[in-house]
Amino acid sequence: MKKLTILVCLTAAICLLLVSAAVAQEPELPSTGLSTSVDLGYVSQYVWRGIPFNTDPVFQPSITVSHPSGFSFNLWGSMDSTNIAGKSGDLTEADYTLNYAWEAKGREMNAGLSRYTYPNTSDSSTSEVFMSMCLGGPLAATLSANYDFDEADGYYLSLGVGHDCATAWQKAPKLGLSAKLSYGSNKFVKYYYAGVDKSALTDVLFSASMPYTMKNGMTFTPNASYSMIINSDIKDAMKAAGEDRNNFFAGVTLSTSF
Repeated sequence: MKKLTILVCLTAAICLLLVSAAVAQEPELPSTGLSTSVDLGYVSQYVWRGIPFNTDPVFQPSITVSHPSGFSFNLWGSMDSTNIAGKSGDLTEADYTLNYAWEAKGREMNAGLSRYTYPNTSDSSTSEVFMSMCLGGPLAATLSANYDFDEADGYYLSLGVGHDCATAWQKAPKLGLSAKLSYGSNKFVKYYYAGVDKSALTDVLFSASMPYTMKNGMTFTPNASYSMIINSDIKDAMKAAGEDRNNFFAGVTLSTSF
């Protein structure tokens, strides 16, 4: 039954991509102002803020509906593709995010609300408000703040940088490189990081991606990331809990918009 569930979900997602591509080739209809983007991701393991949620491959679909006013709504999910936790084919996370993006004095800003739910698991649902600001510069530095006001009652801060590099191959897409350093308050760290009750630099994430736009307008993006826990107390606690502190993971994402 579980294998049938994941097959149905994959088939439906692929059909949605094919339909959206066909729609994009039809004559333009009167615009409603809304735009939709669909991402189908497959990653070797699911690591979130340095924490390995699933050490086996997962399927992660996402759909975002945006309005020219700056508002958007995203639905994101994670589905186990193996039976490591006895949940092959089950949806184990579904996140709902309402976001508003705008510009202030030439800075790109966004803020919103996320609801994290964990169907088919014993984990408690929780909620965050967030805000981020692009600081600009040659590395496009971005500062973001997330506050979990539900279960953790703590905040998580991140400073990220990124840069697109030309590749050695002619006409090849650019290689996107990024890095992100994060800090958690004591309550946030205690809730998410193996019970360690202290504020600390939590994790650093290095990522690389190379998006390739296909003739039908879809984008195929291979990606790879390396995540490391920084704080020694968190490392020790995660080791004692049997969790990996350093994780390499890679995947591919197929995207389209209409």
